[in-house]
Amino acid sequence: MARFRSLTANHGEIAVTTIHVTTKREGDRFLVSWMTANQAGIIPVHVDIETEDERILAEMAGLRHLLIEKEVLGMARTGEGLTINVSCGAIRKLLQRKSSKKELVKYSTWMRSRFADAIVKAPKKSISPNQVEARMKEQGKVMSDPIVINEDYESRDTIPTTLGQVCISHHAVYRLEERLGMKNSSAAWRLIRKTLQTDNLTPAELPESVRNKKRRKYCDDAVYFNSSSGWQLVLVESGSILVLTTIYKIPATSYCRAA
Repeated sequence: MARFRSLTANHGEIAVTTIHVTTKREGDRFLVSWMTANQAGIIPVHVDIETEDERILAEMAGLRHLLIEKEVLGMARTGEGLTINVSCGAIRKLLQRKSSKKELVKYSTWMRSRFADAIVKAPKKSISPNQVEARMKEQGKVMSDPIVINEDYESRDTIPTTLGQVCISHHAVYRLEERLGMKNSSAAWRLIRKTLQTDNLTPAELPESVRNKKRRKYCDDAVYFNSSSGWQLVLVESGSILVLTTIYKIPATSYCRAA
């Protein structure tokens, strides 16, 4: 089997890692093959929703499963120093938010905050399923349990907190990165994650006039929390998940400054 050159290298102080994915149909399912410098595997994916882009959807679900559910590149990995090689340009455009396939956008939103810094490519020459199978045989690995994409499939990236499962929005990451002049989106995401998971969060006491103003900007169901490190968080319920829409410093003398 032809060997890939090492896919992890030092780039300044950042470890640069590449993950390759490719997908093929096998009967009524898709097989998402993946490989890094020292790992490989195959994920079966069943697509049980109506779409003309089953293969695209299967590959995005497989990639999400690897990076978020299985964390094959490490716990709480972000897009910093990460290159993702996908099997076609249509998937690359979706992950880069440049696609016209609007019906598939909701399945790619998990890339927008935590993995916003990742470089996504669709190279002409990539891995083959045979290479992946050979690597798996060498390592004594078997095929993963299947993923089923149906109407109940949750494609968002959530983290556990004392408030429940929270999805960190792209807007929240972007605004914090802008406010603090941070080096990238990954740094902003990590700070938000730390705030949500380690700070003491208490309901914010907002004057009614301020609450009414915020209702017009967000929604009637938005909830507000203050963190012990001085942040005010705005969250909105979305099904069983809370979405963090924005985060800003608690005003010192007033609650009237919005995000």
